[in-house]
Amino acid sequence: MSRFPRLTTFGYFTLVLGLLISGCGERLDQSAPLAPPIPPSDPEYIEIVETDGRISIEWESPLVCDSRVLYWPHATAIRYMASTREEYGTAHQVKLLELSPGVWYDYCAFGLDLDGDTLYLGSPDSFITGQILPAYLLKAHFIDVKQGDGCLIQTAEGFNLMVDGGYGSNSNPSPPSWDGDGVPLALNYLQNLNVNAINLMVKTHDHSDHYGGLEDVLNSSIIVQEARAPFSGWGF
Repeated sequence: MSRFPRLTTFGYFTLVLGLLISGCGERLDQSAPLAPPIPPSDPEYIEIVETDGRISIEWESPLVCDSRVLYWPHATAIRYMASTREEYGTAHQVKLLELSPGVWYDYCAFGLDLDGDTLYLGSPDSFITGQILPAYLLKAHFIDVKQGDGCLIQTAEGFNLMVDGGYGSNSNPSPPSWDGDGVPLALNYLQNLNVNAINLMVKTHDHSDHYGGLEDVLNSSIIVQEARAPFSGWGF
């Protein structure tokens, strides 16, 4: 004997009608517009050589969007992304700042909607740079020191400012509290960047998860020209 009651013809009709009505109601309740499909056609790029030797990419997008350019040295895992503060539109021009002279770069343009979703992605293209003048850029590196904070600020003129450095080697409990505890993470980061000198080192306050990594740098081969602790009595 089946545990489920048998449906009559009227019962089947009622069930099917109910499913159709509920399905229509669900579709009618969707107020958000569907995202447009990614167009099959690629934008046509125009490469413009700026007076400083850098490249600007100009193109017309198939949809109104916010523009981005993803670019990278050929056959490497490094990736850079460039954008502008322009309004949403179809005409775009993006300058690529992080370039080196005489290097083969690949790139592609893509567009984002207001929610940051990709509307289209162009096919890759490439160029080789010529002579490039130094870029007037300010770089801020927020170092993953796990606990506390660590920051390296580099100006276009080559001035290196370091603010805090995490625990570094200062903390080495057993067992470790987290992955990287007791490791000179800030110092390792500087060495990977080939930083040979810090023009100004700043300790914000007298907590070991901020100054421990700075002591690693002070005890290393990196030259620290000036060290300040404006908000504490740490002996600089």
